[in-house]
Amino acid sequence: MVALVRELDKVILILGETIEVIARNPEAGDQVRTLFIIGNAITESGTIYALVIAIILAFVVA
Repeated sequence: MVALVRELDKVILILGETIEVIARNPEAGDQVRTLFIIGNAITESGTIYALVIAIILAFVVA
């Protein structure tokens, strides 16, 4: 559960930086937005894998 909270903190931090970059340079908004979506997908996939492994271990160990 702690890992999920940490991943959420990372996503919020990345979102804040993305908004700041787009505010400074609106012309680069499309490229930054694309990189944000890709980075967010990678971060979230790691979180989902961790959740699945935790659930599997909970059932195997218990």
